[in-house]
Amino acid sequence: MLSWIRGRRDKKIIGMLMNHMAIVQDVIESLMNGIKSLNEGRFKESQRLFDLCVMKEEEADRLRRQIVLELEKGELSAGDRSDLMMLLSKLDMIADWGKEAVRILGVIPYTLLPEELKDNIWEMLNKDYECVKALSECIKALLRAPREALESTRRVEELEEEADRIDLRSRSLMVKNAHRLPIGYITLLDDFLHAIENIADCAEDTADLVQAIAIRRI
Repeated sequence: MLSWIRGRRDKKIIGMLMNHMAIVQDVIESLMNGIKSLNEGRFKESQRLFDLCVMKEEEADRLRRQIVLELEKGELSAGDRSDLMMLLSKLDMIADWGKEAVRILGVIPYTLLPEELKDNIWEMLNKDYECVKALSECIKALLRAPREALESTRRVEELEEEADRIDLRSRSLMVKNAHRLPIGYITLLDDFLHAIENIADCAEDTADLVQAIAIRRI
């Protein structure tokens, strides 16, 4: 992996990649804190944070396109370019699901949810954020010492398994309270739960890619 940072342009690309990862992390943090504010009845603050989530996702997307342009200049090996492109694509999907969750929130009456389900949703997003933070450490380890990255990926897998258990509770609570909610609301709520579940799933998928890259570099 050190072959990525031999030249000036290589260092620029790696710096851009780490900035992209930080922005993706900001997307999920904004979503998580927005839900916390919404659960606490701080509606203006929650809207500010949801707007920030969308803005950060768009910033991540612009930066991804800039990185692609740098990669197209062809100064890295074909294998390195391919690894970075796949990594960028996986990271972008995490941010995309964060934005999708905000989009769905805009059309469902979230405040009508029972408190236990709202609390569980916040717990899920907190776990999502832990997954993304752990993934950031994986990528840093990949650039520093590929063998260390193999250890780091295990933490992402553990967190994703915890997220799966939280998601199962959310689904159970949705079914438990289905008789209180309109059919259309249940459909949208299911879409929302799917979106926030996919944040952790995509983080694990990205960690799997990091693991595969690390194994090739050892």
